[in-house]
Amino acid sequence: MPTLKKKGAKKVKNNFNATMRAERAARVCRFAPFKLAKKDAFKMTDLRKDKTNVTLSQADIVSMLSDYGRTEGDETYAALKAKLCARTFDIKFSGDFYDPPDNNMLWELSCQYNDIIKIKEFLLRQQIQSLLASVGKGYIEVDDL
Repeated sequence: MPTLKKKGAKKVKNNFNATMRAERAARVCRFAPFKLAKKDAFKMTDLRKDKTNVTLSQADIVSMLSDYGRTEGDETYAALKAKLCARTFDIKFSGDFYDPPDNNMLWELSCQYNDIIKIKEFLLRQQIQSLLASVGKGYIEVDDL
């Protein structure tokens, strides 16, 4: 027997904001290996709209400095450490060794981290590594940071 359609019924679009997407992904993650559909991943607009100021801890900065061969004996170590500790995530940052995020990258990061703040921390870490590599190559000076 065919079903009757209601007259005037409207289709409801699945418009999820970032919070809804994160909650939905968390529910899926409990029962199966984490796999997030692209439609549920964070987008660049979510990254732009989020007003959270993300910084890295001093221990993270010190470990990155040591990875790039900077020690406390260097003359610019203290100034470099202070500038990097004060640095926050910048969506408009473009560096010599930094690829700006796109929707595919954000989908991969959404599958990996499932939190906009952790994604911003990861991207900030990449931005700082790009700056350290540029300083190491001599493209920019410490004062330019």
